[in-house]
Amino acid sequence: MSYKILIRESLSIVALFTFFLLVLMVIAGLAYYIQEYGALAIREFFRIAKIILPLFTGYF
Repeated sequence: MSYKILIRESLSIVALFTFFLLVLMVIAGLAYYIQEYGALAIREFFRIAKIILPLFTGYF
């Protein structure tokens, strides 16, 4: 096994670990937000996001 393949595999493992850590942080933050403000606030956020996001992305 050459060093280039080893470096590439270790970088992909680090990227995968970072991605799962980010997903875990988002889930934990969402759980805290629901616990703190209730599910109604989440529904309100997505209702606003459905209106705001198409404006930024250019889809009308």
